[in-house]
Amino acid sequence: MAPRPALAKLTRPKLYDALPRPRLFAALDEAAKRPIVWLSGAPGAGKTTLVASWLEARRRRHLWYQLDAGDADAATFFHFLVIAAESLAGKRAQSLPLFTAEPQQNLARFTRSFFRDFYSSLPHPCVAVFDNFHEPDTSSEQRAAFVHGLDEIPEGINAIVVSRADPPPEFARLAASGRIARIDERELRCTDDEAEAILGSRDQLALIQRQSDGWVAALVLLREHLRRKFGTLDESLGAGKDAIFQYFAGEIFNAAQADNQRTLMLTALAPSITESEAVALTGSEEAPRLLEYLYRHHLFTDRRRGVQLTYHYHALFREFLLEECGKRLAAGERRTAITRAAHLLAARGQQSEALALFRDAGDFDAMRDLIHANALEWARQGRAQALSDWIEALPPRVRDSDPWLTYWFGRAWIFVEPQRGRPAVERAFEAFPPLRRIYAAK
Repeated sequence: MAPRPALAKLTRPKLYDALPRPRLFAALDEAAKRPIVWLSGAPGAGKTTLVASWLEARRRRHLWYQLDAGDADAATFFHFLVIAAESLAGKRAQSLPLFTAEPQQNLARFTRSFFRDFYSSLPHPCVAVFDNFHEPDTSSEQRAAFVHGLDEIPEGINAIVVSRADPPPEFARLAASGRIARIDERELRCTDDEAEAILGSRDQLALIQRQSDGWVAALVLLREHLRRKFGTLDESLGAGKDAIFQYFAGEIFNAAQADNQRTLMLTALAPSITESEAVALTGSEEAPRLLEYLYRHHLFTDRRRGVQLTYHYHALFREFLLEECGKRLAAGERRTAITRAAHLLAARGQQSEALALFRDAGDFDAMRDLIHANALEWARQGRAQALSDWIEALPPRVRDSDPWLTYWFGRAWIFVEPQRGRPAVERAFEAFPPLRRIYAAK
């Protein structure tokens, strides 16, 4: 079997001139004496960069799994986790099972068995990183099942969970048993020496530290502001982290030329973007150069190597850019751009992200066509919840006028929850006259 191509969500972020933090490397070394490390902090606290740079500095074998909204579907989560294991363990991981949401399928039991085989397939020692654990809207049952999976970690394997939040209640038993080591936002705050290394200066360092509270994101933005040398430091600093972020994000945006502002807004429409997509979306051949500049200057832009090189804006920076887009672009122009971005994502195989953009643009015909194109594959993968959720996201007039959507909804659930799937299958059967005539003749 040919190796699968790398996916951005399964690729460790590439670092460019990241600040080494020996103090926190030592803290991670100590924490890794326990099987599970939970790293939490606000956006921009440097969590992902810390783990990525520690893995690089310590030359630890690892797999990287970046969770997103689609991982709220258990079948999707296990589908990509198998691919992640294959990227590190090769043939040993190819026998890992896929989750199918059948009525008799017990999620906790499946998860425990899956992770037992998952860890066995990995080389020892090894680190499994679960980044953005807060992102998917998971149920208590799913979080409890994940805890069962973490229970199976053997000697020589570490799991590092990166999240904006503290461990949820389902993790209480692991915490009580001493299996989790915590590194929280207080430890992530920059010391004076680290802040000086970022800023390149000790000028008014005490004031900067007091205002930024050691927040890495604020220090990076402040560094860019100070390089332009206008205004006073007191005028530049806000009262809190969010105010600092919004202020300096605004400074970066407002200091850009008008065509670069437009590029920033348009490239923020998609959650990730390639160089060729940036050119197609903006019409500017300079768009990739701007993305690379932002990445290399640590301006809230990440770059990841997968099947294609992709750029990702920091969540809060993207939110700011989307707000600017809503203010500055006419509604029609914005909808056209969102639709174009959705088509580009679909062509790259990012169906869930494309569907979300088609929905936001109100392009329900394109949304319906993309569901049709992927329904069979998703049904075969056992992703009933994802398939039915997207069908139900369509307006009733679109759903009710297309018997194929009714069929795929029923097909998604007929083997999982027959009482939910059967009525839709029956309605679809009634909606296809040629099919009824064939069965009547028999």
